[in-house]
Amino acid sequence: MRGSRQPPVDWYTARSDRAACRLSISLDANSRPSEWKRLDLHLGNMLNPNPNWSGDSNQIVYVARNEDTGQTGGQVVHLHNLSSGEDREVYHALGRVFCAWATQQPNLFCTDTAEKTDIFSIAADSREIARLHTFPAPRHLWIRSPSLDNRGLYIYDVLGDGEREVLLWEIATARETVLEQSAPGAYVFVSQDGRWLVRRAKPNIEVRPTSGGAWKSLAALRLSEATGHVNGNWLLYHDIDSTGKHSLFRVPTAGGPPERLGNFPTNSPAGTIEISPDGSKILVSAGEFETGYELWSLENFVPPAPKR
Repeated sequence: MRGSRQPPVDWYTARSDRAACRLSISLDANSRPSEWKRLDLHLGNMLNPNPNWSGDSNQIVYVARNEDTGQTGGQVVHLHNLSSGEDREVYHALGRVFCAWATQQPNLFCTDTAEKTDIFSIAADSREIARLHTFPAPRHLWIRSPSLDNRGLYIYDVLGDGEREVLLWEIATARETVLEQSAPGAYVFVSQDGRWLVRRAKPNIEVRPTSGGAWKSLAALRLSEATGHVNGNWLLYHDIDSTGKHSLFRVPTAGGPPERLGNFPTNSPAGTIEISPDGSKILVSAGEFETGYELWSLENFVPPAPKR
């Protein structure tokens, strides 16, 4: 059955049972990432917490295993306010859950996969649940982000054997449009605003508009696996510089030379990068062998304009 196979273990699983969150609130004199500080959240699991930014860039949604909160089975959805430090539970899932903030609205879109797969929304304030669709069999669906008009959801459908599809799922009709199917070893993801598809096809990282067109290589990677994220007209990504340091780079989606912005907070190639809608904050979720998944955040991130 389509979508019924188990996803590869390294898709969202680290090889440990601990995780942490780290916060950086300082930049150096050249507006580059500098010191990374630790922020403890309700993590402690071997699964990627898959953080996602709210529209006002002030909150994140993330997930943790129920076992970490003294319960059995499933996961818990948390909302964390970066300004106040408030952290609260909004949903207890039966199985594997993925959530993303609605565009400029105080609610979440989520999938919950156990014996079946549900797509639903959660009101962030009241925790009221609205069921949108149910698949009678499990499908390994990861909600990436809603479309800008909130009429559709960009979803990854993990098919197994290293393959997955990037879908646009229409909320009103449950109609699915396949935007791209990735071959094993070619990791494809969609930008937060839905404008771009990004593909890691060894040894390059490439982009193309979600509306169609040819893939364009933006950078050759030294790191065999690299996480990245498109913010506006820039691709930010993790790679190794010429001296062997794990670094944060950016390159224009229109093409041009990559620019090193500073050190990367981890040496792990596994994980995700999330940039806040206002472009001032970065979250890095990275799988470490000894510590499981760690969540890092960089605030007040305003890189300098490129030299002319």
